[in-house]
Amino acid sequence: MIDIPADVRHLSLNAGEKGGEKMPKGAQMQRNDFGYIGFGGACPPPDAPKHNYEITVYALDVESLGVPADGAPALAGYYILQHRIGEAQLIAPTNARK
Repeated sequence: MIDIPADVRHLSLNAGEKGGEKMPKGAQMQRNDFGYIGFGGACPPPDAPKHNYEITVYALDVESLGVPADGAPALAGYYILQHRIGEAQLIAPTNARK
């Protein structure tokens, strides 16, 4: 999710679901690896070893990245790295079975 307004302090439950009705006003999602716009969830294969998911929130020096709605996530990532002034990260381990 990009272009989250600076005054947003939390996201609603399921804010990243397909369709984006629960996103903060002004926020935008890009197409995911599942082929749709929205959060696809943590989906390791059944035999995957334990690993971590990293969720990073960036503070930027612009209100909007200006990425088109159909722009590639890589473009959003490029613009994020050009405008970041701070970041925080949550590392969540999976319970994948081996």
